[in-house]
Amino acid sequence: MFNSPLEYCTVCRMYVALDQSQRECGAEHGCAPQQPCPLAYLFAVHGPGAVPEYAGDTSAAKTQTGTAAPQR
Repeated sequence: MFNSPLEYCTVCRMYVALDQSQRECGAEHGCAPQQPCPLAYLFAVHGPGAVPEYAGDTSAAKTQTGTAAPQR
């Protein structure tokens, strides 16, 4: 039996399954379409429309100043 990974969402205040797209999760938990998602980088399904542009930059390449670190 496969158990989906779960993570606590501070927006909906529930544990959410990460084996879906961000859009599916938002629809299931009643998130507004423009709601930034703190778990956007964790969802298993990525692709066109899966992670909206407004989700913010969760890349580890950010520095403490909030600007992106130079790519090598």
